Amino acid sequence: MKKLKLLFLALMLLAGFNSANLKANAPERSSGALTEKGVEHASSRALYSRLKVIRELSRHKLSSTEKKELRKEVLTIKAKYERGPVIYISAGALILIIILLIILL
Repeated sequence: MKKLKLLFLALMLLAGFNSANLKANAPERSSGALTEKGVEHASSRALYSRLKVIRELSRHKLSSTEKKELRKEVLTIKAKYERGPVIYISAGALILIIILLIILL
């Protein structure tokens, strides 16, 4: 019983030190060449700045057709970057799940 408690405590400690937290604090490397990820990041920044410009517009001065065009543009930008439901599992949680499956099966 003591070994089980010790194992559970060790697993909980491992769950606290997952790799996502360590990677978030790592410095970002920048290279001179544009990579695919860099281009995607630049395009997303451009789209985000376009959304900011649209939000700052005074829409009461626009005609109804211009408002519809802006609404369609905002919806296409949001649809482009909308993702489905995503589940992130830390390394500690993955280890815990695997060990529980081994114990139960």
